[in-house]
Amino acid sequence: MASPSVIVKAPPVLIFYPDIASKTPHCVDETRKALINYGVDPKRIERISDGCTLRNRLAQVKNGTLVIPGRSTYSISMELSRVVKDVQDAVAKGWGYLGICAGGNLAAWEFGINRESPEWPLLQLLPIRADFPAYPIDMEDEKDIQRIALIESKIGSFQCFWKEGSSFSSLEEAETFQRVAKYTDLKGALAVVSGDHVNGKVVVTGIHPEIDPPTDTEDLTAPVRKKFLHSLFQTVGIFPG
Repeated sequence: MASPSVIVKAPPVLIFYPDIASKTPHCVDETRKALINYGVDPKRIERISDGCTLRNRLAQVKNGTLVIPGRSTYSISMELSRVVKDVQDAVAKGWGYLGICAGGNLAAWEFGINRESPEWPLLQLLPIRADFPAYPIDMEDEKDIQRIALIESKIGSFQCFWKEGSSFSSLEEAETFQRVAKYTDLKGALAVVSGDHVNGKVVVTGIHPEIDPPTDTEDLTAPVRKKFLHSLFQTVGIFPG
């Protein structure tokens, strides 16, 4: 008699972003869209907007991936400050973490910016410092802060949407993370790094490979960018299905 087959449920992908507006933020929509285009079942993707719900989900599920997309580092950190230990513990036990732009800043041990700011609570998942903006920009010029960054990676070079994204540097004499991509125009400044937080995989990025860059001409590097994005998903344990 054949033994019954066991159905293994694919782990969830939690997108954390607090409710700071009446509608779902653009960065959440674009992240969800990128995951679905990659082949992730929409039923696996959960939008979480408050720390209490995030704490409960991390406790209920043995493994999965937490994605924190870009936009407002300050707004996210204020809600995330309630569950810093919960996130740290979950990643240490094996959860994946993908921090995009603001989410990348929050994963660092240190976060410094070139203008005054409050002290923001950080997850401190990797021994890195996040500094932004990566480019010298005019903060009053909306067009300037929505530029396209040129990126170099092992997969290939591509252009990518960038909006006040960080560059990353090591806080230790010997780097304990992997260099994934760098800004072409910034003398090798790191745009994406990955590493381990105990048993969990962590990826932080100062760019937005999940968003099509604004351009009036055909983006010939789009296939490379999408392949690069999919490699980031895989690093933190997100696979189609």
